[in-house]
Amino acid sequence: MDSNGDSTWNTGEPNVVVVLSGGGGGLTYDVTLTVPTVTTGNYNIREGAKSKSFAVTQMTLNPTSGPSGTVVTVSGSNFPSGNQRVYFDSNGNNQWDSGEPYQTVNPSGGTFSTTITVPLVSDGLYGIRIGKNSPYTAIDSATFTVVTQYQVTFKETGISSDAGTNIVLKVDVGNDGSWNYNYIYNDLTSSGTSITVASGTQIKYEYQTPVATSDAGKQYVWDTTTGTGSFTPAPLGRTGTYTIIAASTLTGGYNTQWYITVNANGHGSPTQASQWVNDNAPFSVSVTSPEVVVADEHRWLLTGLTIDSVAQDPVVNIVSYDHVLGSHAIVFSWTEQWYITFTQFGVSTDFIGTVVKIDGINYAVTDLPKSFWWNDDSSHSFAYQSPLAVGMNKKYIWDTTSGLSNVQSNALFKVTQSGSITGNYHYILLTYTVAASGQYSDPVAVSATLLDSITGAIAGKSITFNIGTQSVSATTDSTGLASATIVLNQPAGIYTTKAIYVGPSVSTSLFVSQSFTIIVEDIKFIEYSGDTIVPITESSINLKATVGESQDGSLGNLALIKVTFTIRDSTTDAIVKTYSGVAVGVVDPGIGVAKMIIPRTDLPEGGYYVIVSIDSNNYYTTLTTSDPVPLEIYTPTGSFVTGGGYILNKDGNKCNFGFNAKYQILKKGTKLQGHLTYINRVNKLDYMVKSTSVTGLGFDSKETTHAYFEGQCQVRIYNPATGEFEWSNGGYQYRVDVWDKDTSGIGADIFQLLIRDKNGATWLKTGFDPLGILQGGNIVIHSKD
Repeated sequence: MDSNGDSTWNTGEPNVVVVLSGGGGGLTYDVTLTVPTVTTGNYNIREGAKSKSFAVTQMTLNPTSGPSGTVVTVSGSNFPSGNQRVYFDSNGNNQWDSGEPYQTVNPSGGTFSTTITVPLVSDGLYGIRIGKNSPYTAIDSATFTVVTQYQVTFKETGISSDAGTNIVLKVDVGNDGSWNYNYIYNDLTSSGTSITVASGTQIKYEYQTPVATSDAGKQYVWDTTTGTGSFTPAPLGRTGTYTIIAASTLTGGYNTQWYITVNANGHGSPTQASQWVNDNAPFSVSVTSPEVVVADEHRWLLTGLTIDSVAQDPVVNIVSYDHVLGSHAIVFSWTEQWYITFTQFGVSTDFIGTVVKIDGINYAVTDLPKSFWWNDDSSHSFAYQSPLAVGMNKKYIWDTTSGLSNVQSNALFKVTQSGSITGNYHYILLTYTVAASGQYSDPVAVSATLLDSITGAIAGKSITFNIGTQSVSATTDSTGLASATIVLNQPAGIYTTKAIYVGPSVSTSLFVSQSFTIIVEDIKFIEYSGDTIVPITESSINLKATVGESQDGSLGNLALIKVTFTIRDSTTDAIVKTYSGVAVGVVDPGIGVAKMIIPRTDLPEGGYYVIVSIDSNNYYTTLTTSDPVPLEIYTPTGSFVTGGGYILNKDGNKCNFGFNAKYQILKKGTKLQGHLTYINRVNKLDYMVKSTSVTGLGFDSKETTHAYFEGQCQVRIYNPATGEFEWSNGGYQYRVDVWDKDTSGIGADIFQLLIRDKNGATWLKTGFDPLGILQGGNIVIHSKD
């Protein structure tokens, strides 16, 4: 067969060698040639120079397989003209039989096209043939495969129309690697979409995941695949390959997911990253705030939170949803911070005021060190205060600032790193030593020490000391000490005393002040030293008081005081006369005398006692009064004995006395009358004896200088500080013995007193041991008219 039409045999062209034998003409032969695979057309079959044309035809089917009832398009080319029959060879006998479906064609130009409906036959291979003239033996044929077909339905659940035209399912019918069908949401919703395939067809499916939507924050993700018919058994995967042997349904189940964007800007170690979250599922994300870079030095602080572009207040470090129902954008914002510490050196807790002011807030010693987390590149103010006054005697002075700054104050301190700022101080201190009080006229020692906490003692500085209006200055020595003395010349009262240091500036000047009390000076003694026995024949009485202050080496001026003479009746204690405002004159250092002459007629005949007191003043104490001293006013006629003055008892204390006893001459005989006053001070109390009667008076006939009298008396205890009697008792018995040895009396005359109580027991005995020789006063005995 001349396949290439070159009229010669070529290697590869089909050929048969024929050998004829027997000789003569008229020999015949019969051979078979197989037409090679060539294109449709006319070819020559040659024998030597002889040839015969052979037409190569072609018949095609579409489709080539399908179930009974399939309409098959049959096409042919290079066929001869004339009516020919195209038929479905149901019994496979290579010719047309009655009942087999057919179509008559008349190729035009060698081609034809017609359709044949596949009859109801068993599955298998069948020929669709073309033949000419009955019985239409096939001159060409094509194979059609009859198979059973089933409906396969594809669906989805969980997807909404917002999936748009995005592919949800891919299907490869025949599993030949080509995805024949690409289905979108509209194809699969509700009743789904169906295809028909032949039994035994392999179908590969792939549900797409995720499926995007028109909302960038929403998607659908495959969850489950369920099936019926050939798509069993469960579980089915998102993709799979199955052979169809029955009507089948395949359903892909989807979940809605929402996109949660988590943006922590590189800080805080968020517990969740940006992710898709199933609809209605919980979601929580948190960050660590502050995020420490270097402990107590550098950190990032969570300062902002926006959710879906809405700023949140307050800012929290955790965002949670119990049920996610939409997409969200969570943005955590951070601020870089530096750790700044303010402190001080040199200031103690004795200063309670402001040491440093930071951003307008005052901080004391007990508040420091004070630390802040401040934003990077932020500006702040600070100012270390100076001087820091502890009272006015101690001040802390700012020296330097160290650390992140070297200035005392900065109104625009910019933060770029962590660190500390320390204000360094030293102090100057003035201490003052002085007593809390002093007596008028006494010296007061004052001293002060001036110190610096760095250099120590401050020498050569003048310190001024004040007490009230008095002032003195002194210079500090090498130890910082300045000392002086102030003699108090001001009246009693409360004053302010100060030690003052005037420094180079107001900030370095110091002073110490405190209260100082000047109290009255002590009176060592006050005594009545005037007349004690005065006859009524005298025209005047000399009142006199002697005052002595403490001999402490610093005497005051007794002329600044006055005294009062109080004269009481020795029988009734009633005040008879008072003479106040009697001036005191200084007669010797620390000794003053007050004198006053009064008419004798101021005091009628009788017994009295005199008490001297100091008038109210601001220089000397008024608490001290004199011991009561008896004063006798008598008539110098008849037999009598009288006297007044004092003796010393065995303890050296004064015992003052005054008495008068006499026989008064009457028309019918005589009458005994008189009185006795005796006063002895013991432990600042005056023990006083006052007669209530004179029952006997005698004159010694052998010793004419001796007389005695007796009677009853009352004994009392008198407190001169209060002017009150603290105890009293009566009905006691007394006896007085006196000796008039000399007209002057002092150092010669003798006074003795014996007192017995109501039971006869001795209550007082004085003038016996030692003998009661007068130390002051006089005794007069007149035994006859």
